[in-house]
Amino acid sequence: MALLREGMLPNTIELEEVKRARKQANNYCWKEQRLYFKELYVPKPEERIPLVVQMHEDLAHSREQRMLAEIY
Repeated sequence: MALLREGMLPNTIELEEVKRARKQANNYCWKEQRLYFKELYVPKPEERIPLVVQMHEDLAHSREQRMLAEIY
């Protein structure tokens, strides 16, 4: 998150972790105080459970595979 928000990583991170973080960051962006993955908003952790429960109910208690297909 520090890389996306400030454009830099803490000095305490090892080189391999820096490389991994930079590679993953290519798919994410931080704009308007929100995290996006390939232009899709990534809900905060505390927002995720209610969203999954609501989708489950909206899809007539569908199974996991259908819910995942609808999310993506």
